[in-house]
Amino acid sequence: MKTIAKNKSRISLGISILLSWLCMTSCSTPHFQKAEVPEDMGLVYFYRPKKSFSPDLNYVIRVNGFEINTLLNGGYFTFIAKPGRIQFSARNEITSYLTLDVKPGKVYYIKGTTRPGSLIARPHLQLISSEAAENEIVLCRPKNKDKEHNTNLPPRPEKIMKELATQ
Repeated sequence: MKTIAKNKSRISLGISILLSWLCMTSCSTPHFQKAEVPEDMGLVYFYRPKKSFSPDLNYVIRVNGFEINTLLNGGYFTFIAKPGRIQFSARNEITSYLTLDVKPGKVYYIKGTTRPGSLIARPHLQLISSEAAENEIVLCRPKNKDKEHNTNLPPRPEKIMKELATQ
């Protein structure tokens, strides 16, 4: 009888420790934090609310054809953009495009979602109002804080070819 009581006590203690650890780790992981907007640049938040539909599908975000980051289910990241017309895209089975005319000092929110596809879920990018986005992004977690990207992207090959042709 004492052995059974001891085992129940150990199991209860183990469960208590596990639950405490889970609570501490889930509560300590940072959620959305606003970034400062440079006066002469634009700030773009990419976010994807956590959904059970296609949770494993992560897709690469590109800016003018150059890969900048991966958009995870339940995650977000920032992109500091030079003012002007920029094309964002996400691709797997098909490509979703979104073109944005970035203004200095402005903040933009691009929401990534998935839609049913013939083989796998398809990415979809959409520009969201700051009011709507701020209600959704608060539950998202930062992705690769140490790898945040800015505008130091190489020029597109087409631009290089045009410049060479005019010389």
